[in-house]
Amino acid sequence: MKKKGQITFYIIIGVLILLLFGMSTLLTTVEDDQKTSSFTPVDTFIDLCLKQSAEQELRILGLYGGDIDAEIFLASEFSSIPIFSENHEINKEHFLSNLTFVVNNGLNGCFNNFESLKKQGFVFEEYDQKLTIDENLNVKLFIPFKVSKGKTTKAYSEFVTKIDLNLDGFLNLTNSFLDEIFEVKGIPLKFMLDVQNENGIIINTFQSGDYDIYTIDYPMDGEYYLFMFAVKGVFI
Repeated sequence: MKKKGQITFYIIIGVLILLLFGMSTLLTTVEDDQKTSSFTPVDTFIDLCLKQSAEQELRILGLYGGDIDAEIFLASEFSSIPIFSENHEINKEHFLSNLTFVVNNGLNGCFNNFESLKKQGFVFEEYDQKLTIDENLNVKLFIPFKVSKGKTTKAYSEFVTKIDLNLDGFLNLTNSFLDEIFEVKGIPLKFMLDVQNENGIIINTFQSGDYDIYTIDYPMDGEYYLFMFAVKGVFI
């Protein structure tokens, strides 16, 4: 009986140890979840800023003909529209470079040094950010820093979003359209109608003084991406 009692005692001790270990693991998991959820405002804010800045700055860049470095612009109520000359080509690398520049600036404006989050008690260490946009319009923000609130700290490294625009299709269409303008030495109406009928792309033109202004509405994420440029109307 004594031996049986000892065995029962050890079983009870083992069960208690397992219960204590399980409770400890559960409490640790709950504590980790609470720590993670306490930083949800930071996660949401950065994700939203990145997505909005990428899409908004792309649209703004479209109003500048994708080229903020153009040498000659035509002032309009919309923006400063670049004037394209014969043999002009919208280069993908240059377009992406311009896009990265304006998105990064837009992102800094959206962040505003995280003042809105600092008012909520979050403390941000100094950081250097790097933004990259690849040819598939995957937007990656590298921002290795730590954020603290109270006694809790969370480390960050990378945020990612994607712009839903077929960049290759858009650039090929736009460059083909430019070639057509200078080939026919005028407004290529047949090209414009064919493109609209085949792909649902809308191309419009209107005059401003001596210049023809063209707008291209290219499908993007269920909406349209507006792209503008001007050509001196000497052909008509």
